[in-house]
Amino acid sequence: MVDQRQNQELNTSELQTLLLAGQAISQEQGEEGICQWVGDAAASLLDASLAAIILTSTRRNGAAMVYGKLRDSPIPEFLTRDLADIVWPIPSQPGRPAVLLPDSLPAAITGRGISQLIRVNMRTINQELGALIVGREESWEIGSKQQLDLCTLVNQAALALENAWLIRESSEQAQIIRAFRAMTQAAPLPIIARDKDANVQMWNPAAERIFGWSAEELLGRPYPIVPEGKQEEFRANVEGSLRGEAVVGLETRRLRKDGSLIDVSVWTAPLPDGGAMVVIADNTEQKRAEKALQEAEAKYHDLYDYAPDMFTSIDVATANIIECNQTFCEVMGYTREEVIGRSIFEMYHPDSLERTKNTFRSFVAPHQMSDVQLYLKRKDGSRIDVSLRASPVYDEEGSFLCRRVVWRDITDRKRAEETLLQQMRELAIVEERNRLAREIHDTLAQGLTGFIWQLNAAERAVATGGEQALLYLERVRNLARESLQEARRSVWDLRSGPLEGRTLAHALKEETERVADGREIQTSFAVSGEDRVLPSGVEAALLRICQEALTNTLKYAIATEVAVTLAFGDSQVQLAVKDNGVGFDPETLKTRREDSGGFGLINMRERIRLLGGELAVQSEPGQGTLVEARLSLG
Repeated sequence: MVDQRQNQELNTSELQTLLLAGQAISQEQGEEGICQWVGDAAASLLDASLAAIILTSTRRNGAAMVYGKLRDSPIPEFLTRDLADIVWPIPSQPGRPAVLLPDSLPAAITGRGISQLIRVNMRTINQELGALIVGREESWEIGSKQQLDLCTLVNQAALALENAWLIRESSEQAQIIRAFRAMTQAAPLPIIARDKDANVQMWNPAAERIFGWSAEELLGRPYPIVPEGKQEEFRANVEGSLRGEAVVGLETRRLRKDGSLIDVSVWTAPLPDGGAMVVIADNTEQKRAEKALQEAEAKYHDLYDYAPDMFTSIDVATANIIECNQTFCEVMGYTREEVIGRSIFEMYHPDSLERTKNTFRSFVAPHQMSDVQLYLKRKDGSRIDVSLRASPVYDEEGSFLCRRVVWRDITDRKRAEETLLQQMRELAIVEERNRLAREIHDTLAQGLTGFIWQLNAAERAVATGGEQALLYLERVRNLARESLQEARRSVWDLRSGPLEGRTLAHALKEETERVADGREIQTSFAVSGEDRVLPSGVEAALLRICQEALTNTLKYAIATEVAVTLAFGDSQVQLAVKDNGVGFDPETLKTRREDSGGFGLINMRERIRLLGGELAVQSEPGQGTLVEARLSLG
């Protein structure tokens, strides 16, 4: 009896020591240290070969074994699931261990030599934390004293775990509070906390800097920055905070200490006590910039809409007009609504429709186009002469989006040019008449005078003898022959030298073939339409233009192919010279000096313009060059 009492006292003393040690561990270690100590203590108390603690608290984010040993070694990972699966189905009474016998154990556990499991719930007043599981290789009867000691051990462990969690959470919350305070102090925007009565509870340095009040002036006092006229709006925000409602990006005005007002955006987040955290952004500079931008846009639109030139933006995929200025509408006679969405082809005059289609094909390539002359058709059907300049427009990703086209009305200029050309033609005719008069005077007239003198001499010779008359008649014959040649030369001088005795097509073909002589370049010549004789000035101009274009090809293009085409239409003739050379940017020629190149192009333009025609040059670096000369035959 004495021995039994002594054993009980010894067990009690050991248990108290273990519990005191557990409390000490709970103050210094986390949950894993606590669970390890409890598992070791339980295994020692019951002389067990298996001990494990499984926690199911939400603080662990689901079930997890934090400690487990099987015969002084860690429990294999595959047994963890089996232990967790059998913990909760075991029925137990509050405060008492539950026993699981061999016939209820999974094979994976009995295969490890465990014949009996004991489970003790681990809980506090507030929640279920998990369970302690103890196993032995042989069955045994657990006495009431052991049950009490085991439950006491588990209860102490539960308290120690909850205490450790509270300490950890308090530390984490303290870190969060410190981080929040540091953030608000360093924030560039005013951050303010107000309670449910709209009294200031926090006022950071940015709020002091922007509004002028210090934190000492405002803490615990009413919110001072709401001006007259915004009080009703502010009361609605306070009532919304009491209902848990937030405010996002409210644009309003707030009051500074000096009485000035600033434009701001306000964000509020409700607090549990009915107050709110408030973040304010100063929009003064943004509003000023927006106003300046609006004024600049208004000026731009005025300049754009009422510029002397016409502006359009054309979709390269559909050829539809997607934007235009007011000048375009007024000149063409349409409203903006009638223009937007309309195909640009509907705006072209039939006289230049074919040329327009060729021009639009160039639109799909993203390069500059300039000084392209076409005809537009007004709403009333009248024709307008225009010169266009087109630039590519790209989207944010760099894709070719549309063409911005500047149209310049050159109708008056063309009329002036036609008047000037007509005057020049008339002057040329007068000059040519004067030249013919001089030629006749210097050649035919003098020759005929010689005839008279020689015939008079022959007449006198016949009267005196006769043989000398034959000499005079021979001289008359020679004078007649020379006069005839001079007459022919005077007439043929109206035609270009290379055209003597040949048609224009024949001369162009010879010039084209001559280019290939001794050179590594392939040439071709073609005639379309009905070949016919043209006015000599027209033929001479086209031949000279062809020669100049071919010369430029040889000098600058580094081409391997060149093609010349002469096309006769019902009312016009067209000459085209196209090569596959290196090409060039036509814009650069406008800034180059005459002695550094480009005079040939100017010469070609002048020749064709003197005859009332047009010269178009299309070229792009790496894409060859096309020179087209067009003359009306009307």
